[in-house]
Order: sequence, then structure tokens, then C-alpha cells
Amino acid sequence: MSQPQYPLDFQVDFEPTLGEKITGKNNRIEVVSGTAGTWLLRLRVLEKRIEPGTQILWERYNIQLAHSLQTADAQRRDYVTAERTGNAPIEVDHSGEKAITLTVRDTPLLKGDEVIVRIGDRREGSVGSEVFWTATRGRFALTLIEGDERRSAAPDVIVDNVHHPRPACIRLLGPSVAMPGEHFHLSLVIFDRNRNVIEDFHGSLELDYPHGSTGLPGIVHFGPADRGAKVLSHVTLSAPGVYRIRARLTGGDLVGASNPIVCHEQPAVHIYWGDLHAHGWGDCSMLLMHDRTEKMEPADRHRQGRLYGRFDYGAPGAMAMTNEQAERQETWQAYLDAFDRHDEPGRYVPFMAMEMHPGPDGDRTLIFREKTGIPIDMREPTWRVYEQYGNRDDAMLEVHIGGAPPYYEGFRPENEQLVEVCSAFANAEWLMQKCLREGFRFAVTGASDLHVGLMGAPRAVEPFRGRFGSNMGFNARDSGHGSGPVGAIMAPELTREALWASLRERHTYATSGDRIFVSLDAGGHTMGDIAELPERFDIDLTVHGQDTIERIDLIVGEYLAVSLSPNMMDAQWHIDFDRATMPPGTWFYFRVKQANNEWAWTAPVWFADGETRGDAAREWPAWNHTQAPAPDRGAKIEQHLADLEAYLEREGDREHFGEITPIGIVSESVGAAARFISMSTKHGYPVTIRWFYEFEIPKLRVDWGYDFFGPIDCWRGPTG
Repeated sequence: MSQPQYPLDFQVDFEPTLGEKITGKNNRIEVVSGTAGTWLLRLRVLEKRIEPGTQILWERYNIQLAHSLQTADAQRRDYVTAERTGNAPIEVDHSGEKAITLTVRDTPLLKGDEVIVRIGDRREGSVGSEVFWTATRGRFALTLIEGDERRSAAPDVIVDNVHHPRPACIRLLGPSVAMPGEHFHLSLVIFDRNRNVIEDFHGSLELDYPHGSTGLPGIVHFGPADRGAKVLSHVTLSAPGVYRIRARLTGGDLVGASNPIVCHEQPAVHIYWGDLHAHGWGDCSMLLMHDRTEKMEPADRHRQGRLYGRFDYGAPGAMAMTNEQAERQETWQAYLDAFDRHDEPGRYVPFMAMEMHPGPDGDRTLIFREKTGIPIDMREPTWRVYEQYGNRDDAMLEVHIGGAPPYYEGFRPENEQLVEVCSAFANAEWLMQKCLREGFRFAVTGASDLHVGLMGAPRAVEPFRGRFGSNMGFNARDSGHGSGPVGAIMAPELTREALWASLRERHTYATSGDRIFVSLDAGGHTMGDIAELPERFDIDLTVHGQDTIERIDLIVGEYLAVSLSPNMMDAQWHIDFDRATMPPGTWFYFRVKQANNEWAWTAPVWFADGETRGDAAREWPAWNHTQAPAPDRGAKIEQHLADLEAYLEREGDREHFGEITPIGIVSESVGAAARFISMSTKHGYPVTIRWFYEFEIPKLRVDWGYDFFGPIDCWRGPTG
């Protein structure tokens, strides 16, 4: 069979800021994720002539080079240029981050002529561009547009984004609840700086585990067959207590610690972890999950969650299924098949899900208890979505904060059953409070809203997916947390029926990623209950952290009632709750912060009487009250301040901040950062800036307020 004749030859090279040029060969190029440099797209004309007015369209699939490519400022990052043989004019335009359009002007392109497009052109001072943060298989495609005719211009170039070779994170995960003598498995995974699994890792970990742990070796060796992840089976604990297992990279300083494993003789409930809002193949809008690669396969999404996140349940789904019926059915069937492959009651429970984009009233994730036929189109009006699924026992709608949060001015449903209080975009306690003020009673969850990262991976510093960026005036959206957040369901057993019943009963809590153990007894009730409680009752809260527990807050109604600062990894808090002396409110919940900036939120407990009682005479601090931390002006932070100031000036974002005050160097689960505080000049509201300086192009993260629980609507700002 003859090969198609293409009008162009297409080669992709990459020039790192540090290191030697990488030359693509045979329509492929391999690059290390997170590397800074310049992409060179080389086009050579093979046809006799390409006429003026013809357009050459470059598109990327399953990979992202920038939040927004730009042609306006040679000093800023992601600057795009194009030049052609003989310096004849060729016009370059861009469409966000998805495409670049070249238009042939005046002089035709002749056979042998060349065009070079530079993405992240550094020749005039730009820092360049960054190879996409996550390991993935991407694709660059060229299309020739001549009037109304479109044709493929060259063979696609496959871009293999691979992990960085240096380990940066050791992850150990066991169950949150175990019984003495019960066999369980412990997962060990080696991640790089961007929380990609180092699949070719060769080395060993030295384990340190407490007395009473059996079935664990002293040293764990990783070989080629392990691909960076191992599962140790038949681990047991001999007696009740709290166990943590630690690991150190042999010959290095890198260490990791497991989640707390709480051993009970007869636990009333277990804590099961998973993600109800994550995506795989099936995306017709962003082109990030467009190709059905191995990583994007629905079945592989479940596998990733089980292996890398030790998930007990998961619901990966398509983000934006096309309206074309045959393609919709093919996509949905792939998730049904994945459901069948991974349905193992007692070990792992899959659910069916998809994202709904119903328009101006806000997005929802639709989750099904069982296998079901293909749902209605994702762009149906919100009222229609709720008409179809809002009151079904086997379906649930999750309010989330990714594309668009709920706007109740246009459509107010009768209930919101599940609220995403944390995602890879941001912490969003404001969304939880918003739903509470509307009178909804709901379960809470944390969810990744995963796009191209690994399902079940820890939080990462992902460029472009924060929520302070372009909608707040920035030239570039700030960094998100590419993966991480999870939901905890408290249930008596790991079955579909038990998990679903606990979701419906709101017996849940959410974390930003760490598997923080939380147990609540409030006068015989627990998180999510609508409780018949007396005026005065006891609350007992138990928290076991994966890092030092810095603070626990009791939120009553819309107010911060009282805080505890344990400054240790295990905390028990007894509260004599007297409604007369507490803030006014008809609900309460707890918020936990660890020293590594990982968070947890319990589902609220609602007073069944629905009466707002409490000490209204006192001026209670609001639930989102934050205080400016003390500044630290050491030499190291001063250098980071200078770098940050220069970056903001260069990128055209400095005007959005008042004076920037250094606070100090912080060590977080996602890495080291220089922390600053300032004021938003647009809104007059305090903000925290983190400058993740360890990356080749430092990454910027901006949060409202002086803390990180999402104190205001990250879409509408403080006046929203």
C-alpha cells in the first residue's frame, strides 16, 4: 500500500536551557517532563508550491506546552515566533494553548523552503517554555487549510514525555483501619519532582517499622519488572495502636512515611479512600484526553488508582464526550468494560461517572452506583440534568470547582448531594459554606479532577491549573495541584452497597491528599448526621496525621468557634459543646491542617431542630478568618523575593499586587517554596504567594487570604 503524499516534512526538536539539544527522529521525540527550553518545529515544503493565503495549523493532543502561548512580548514566557526561508513574511497567530496558525502572506512557499516555529523563543530574554509536567504520550499534528479544503500536512510527531530520573518522593500506603492479625498490603511507589512514577528506578528502600508489625522486610529492592511500584502483601499488626512505617532511599537522604494505620480489635467502620471526579480518555474540548493512549485508557485509570493511590474505589470518567452518538457510545462502553475488569468487592469498587457541562448554572459530576446506559448529553440545561438524575437512588450529582462552580441565581436544585471541598485546582471550603447557606445537607469529598496526571498520585505543582490566574487578570493562570485530593468514606465493609449507603448518609470526609485519619463522636453521632442533640453534649475528635498536625478548627455555622494546636502527629480533642456559649449556627464541622500544608474537612453535623441558637452577642471570627503571619527577612528569602519580583515584572503581573512581604521558606508535601503575602490591587483582599523555586522555571501559586482553605470564591473574588 503506497504511503500518502504530504505537502510538508515535519520535524520537532527541543533545546533545553541546560544540556544538549534533543533532535527528533522518525517522527518521534523524547523529552523529560518539567524541563525548560525551546521547542523548534521545523517545516520543509515538499510540494511544488503553497499559495499565499494558505494556513498551516499546528495542534497538540494529550500534552500541553503552556496555559497561553503568546506572540506579544519577547521577554515573557511561552513566546512564539516563526520565520521562513528568505525572510519572506509569514504570519503567526495562536489560539490559547491548543494551536498555532501560520498564514502564508504575499510570497508563496516553494519546494525546499523551510519554516521554523519556536515555542518559548529565548533569544530576546524569555525564560522559554516548559515541557509538560506529567509523563505522557502526546502528539503534534499539522493541517493545511486552503480555502474550505483541509488536509493533513505531514505525519504526526509523537512526543514522549518521560519522568525525571531523580527520586523526589517515596510514598507508602496501607489501610487506615486494620484488625490485629488481619493481612493487608502496603504499597511503595517512587515518584519524581512532578510526581511521575520513575518506572525505570533501580535501587532499594530501607524500611523502619514499629514493634508489632510483621511481614515486612528490612530492605525492599526495585528492579525493571517493578516499574517504580511494589506491593508488599501479607503485612499484619499484632495489637491495637497507631502504626507508621518509614522508608529511606538506600545511599541517599530521601525519606518517606506511611499514612497512620489504626489497629482496632473490632472497628465499627472502616475508612475507604478513592476519587469520584477524575478523567481519562474522552475529551472533545481541551484535547488533553483526546487520544486513547495506554495512560488514558479507562481500565488503566482504575489500575493507576489501585497501584499508585491504593484506592478502595474510583470513578474515572469522560470529561467532555462528543455529541456524535457512535463516538459517545464507544467512549461510554470503554468505561463499562473497565468497570467489569476492576469490580472486586472486598478489594476495589468501581463506579460509573461523567462530567456534565450544563451551562451558566455550573458544572456537576454525575456518578452512578451501578452500570448503566449512556447518560444524556453533557450540555443539557441544568434543570434537565436534575430532572433526569436529581432524585434517583442509584445516581448522585457532585458539585465541583473545576470548570464552573454552581450559580444558584439561575437554577437552584432541591438538594446538592455531594460537594467537592478540595480538588487539584484549589481548596474550596467557600463552596461548602455556600451550599450550607443554601440549606443543603450533603456529603463532602476531595477529588482530583484529574486530566493528564496519574490517578492516585500525590499532589504535584502543576503549571496553569490554579484559580487565581486569567479570570483574575493574570497573563497566565497560576499553578494548580495536578493530582492528590481524595475522599474518605466510612463504611462497615468494602462493597458497592455499603459505600453507596454511606455516601447517601453523608458519612464522609475529604483531604487534600494525605490519608489523615479522622474519627468524630458528637453525642453519639458522627460526621454527616442530622442529629437530635441536647443543648449540651460531648464531642470527641481523634486525628492521626501523616505529618505534624498544626491546627484543628471547629467551625460552627459561619464562624470559627475554637482552635487546637497539637503540634504532634496524634491528637485527641474533647469538647464540652454548649450551644448557648458557641457561635450561632445550625451545623458544625472540623477542619484539620498539617505542617506540610495538607488539609482535611469533615462533613458537617446538622442540628435536627434547625434552630439557630448560640451566643450572638459575641463577635466571633468568621470561618475564613486569616491572620498575617510574622515576616522573615533572611538572606535566602530576600533572593527569592528579588526573583519573584523580576518574574512578575517580566510577565506583566506585578501590577496586581501591592507590597510583597517575605514570610519564609516552607516545606510542603509538594516541595519547598518561598512564601510571601501581599494584597490584590484589584480586590483589596490579602493573598498568599508561593514561589516554588526548585523547578527549572519556578512555579507560582496564589491563594486568597493568609491561609489555604479557599476563604473566598476563587472565581468571583471577595465581592462574589
